[in-house]
Amino acid sequence: MRTKIKEKPKGENMTDYEYFKRKVYGKLRQYKHGLTWGEIKKKTGLQQTVPYKGWCRKLEKDIGLRRERDTRGTVWLLVKSW
Repeated sequence: MRTKIKEKPKGENMTDYEYFKRKVYGKLRQYKHGLTWGEIKKKTGLQQTVPYKGWCRKLEKDIGLRRERDTRGTVWLLVKSW
């Protein structure tokens, strides 16, 4: 089953993953202490109920994503610059 992602801007030629990566990376750069998936989803307008686990693993390699548990739940953080 394919996850639904908010419409990409017209004229943008990128895959769904590239769009997802740019949205997530752009938002996480603004929040050094990280965000939960719910916060990312709300702030970026992404419509996925849960993130696709394959994409999460790919983000770990591509942008230095790290997911850690804390009192808010699972927090997404950047550990290196992309």
